[in-house]
Amino acid sequence: MIKGVFFDLYGTLLIYRDMRAAWAAWRAELLRLLHAREPEFTRREMLECSRNLFSSAPPPACGRLTVYERKIRRMAREAGIALSHPAARRIASRTIAVWQKHIPPDPAAGKVIRELAKRGKKIALITNFDHPPHVHALLARMRIAPFFGAVIISGDAGFKKPDPRIFRIALARLNLRASETVFVGDSADDVRGARAAGITPVLVIRSRRAPFLVPLWARRARRVIVVRRLTELLELAGVPPGHCAVR
Repeated sequence: MIKGVFFDLYGTLLIYRDMRAAWAAWRAELLRLLHAREPEFTRREMLECSRNLFSSAPPPACGRLTVYERKIRRMAREAGIALSHPAARRIASRTIAVWQKHIPPDPAAGKVIRELAKRGKKIALITNFDHPPHVHALLARMRIAPFFGAVIISGDAGFKKPDPRIFRIALARLNLRASETVFVGDSADDVRGARAAGITPVLVIRSRRAPFLVPLWARRARRVIVVRRLTELLELAGVPPGHCAVR
């Protein structure tokens, strides 16, 4: 009996669309905001400074700034631009907003989560993201925030998937055993992390082709359930067929 359904966010509840356009919009907005503070700041300098922005180690804690805000502030400082805490927050918020426009929710996400909650399943979100306020605001806009008994974000937890500790936080908060929980994700880190925590991974592979375009690493993995649509989770979680209008 599955009692808990844990979800990844990006690529799972949200669908990646044109990510080339998404990152182009992010870079353009970042350049616009920094250029407004330092007119001599060029696109070439911005590209150089931001190259390792996301892969670099987080700067030391600084007030209440998120990891992403601290990285933005460090990047600007390296380019000779001093940013106050409010300025770093504004730049972080605006750059993520233009990027997010290219990553819409799965149309079935809200209905599936509501149906799972209606059937008494405990629901959690576990996501790697450096700017937690954006995740909380996004869940609120999708009108699904109240259904999550736990929202675990790497920017708050201090470690990321596939580290099993981030999964264990959710298990502890919802008083669940790993054996009665599944984790729904779309990446190798999602599968590895869930398995390391003893949770059965469910891999979402959205493809119009048959059979599934299952990556080689997933084919070699054991105990991995593959679905093409979020609606397939309802049957997996024991929701009787015909009890939900989701298609």
